[in-house]
Amino acid sequence: AVYIQAKSLSAGAAWQIYGVLALVLIALVARYLPRSGQLHRPGTAPEPLLLTADLKRLVWSYSLAGFGYILPATFLSQMAAVRFPGSLFAQFVWPIFGLAAVVGIALSILLRHTSTANRRLAIVLWLQGAGVLAAWLLPGIGGLLTGGLLVGGGFLCAVQLSLLYG
Repeated sequence: AVYIQAKSLSAGAAWQIYGVLALVLIALVARYLPRSGQLHRPGTAPEPLLLTADLKRLVWSYSLAGFGYILPATFLSQMAAVRFPGSLFAQFVWPIFGLAAVVGIALSILLRHTSTANRRLAIVLWLQGAGVLAAWLLPGIGGLLTGGLLVGGGFLCAVQLSLLYG
């Protein structure tokens, strides 16, 4: 991303670079995926999915969380570029977001015995909501930094805890 920014490449060129990178990574990972028809647990049939009220609430909360963080997370670097024209800070919003995601998932693993999965998920979603508001409401670098840390910090945790709770 820093290379693309430094060379002032177009969005089309950036998508092509990311597409090639994705294909290379798929080629590296694909050999470890199960083959068609293979189950992860041989000899067991999957249980039928029952749409309980709890599962519906989980899907709604996860969907709303996704809608809530996808817009600011997608546009954090553009928000930084508009707030700080010509500044190098705009290039480093995503690395801050990514580093926060790593720290967040590490904390989630370390704190896995402190409470229930659904309570930890609720806390993560509230923190992400606060990050979305911070990126929008707080002026200057503080808002973007707080938003990047809170939204990024909960990014992988929300997925992990939703799957665990589900």
